[in-house]
Amino acid sequence: MQVVESDRIAISGTVIDTTGAVIQNARISIRNEEDGTEIRTVSDSSGRFDAHELLAGRYTVRIEMPGFLPRVQSASVDREHSLTLTVPLEIGAVNMGGPIAKSKSPRKKR
Repeated sequence: MQVVESDRIAISGTVIDTTGAVIQNARISIRNEEDGTEIRTVSDSSGRFDAHELLAGRYTVRIEMPGFLPRVQSASVDREHSLTLTVPLEIGAVNMGGPIAKSKSPRKKR
């Protein structure tokens, strides 16, 4: 009987904020830089995400959540290893949908 090694790997992780609290529903995209395939998922109620049955290779992992700065990490993963990440997101500027206008203070008449 011949044993065949798998070329498949997994990338998983936990999304947290800078205090260590988990972030659920963060959008995660995992892109294979060699063939361009991309998997999208979201973090669960424990902040976890998992992508299994990926080909070994170079990957870029992008994590986004409204109200936080996006985070991008790159790594090469060989067929003998999987990748587990803990990804802290920093609070970012919240876009309210328009430019901020300067207001003028009323001047006193003399």
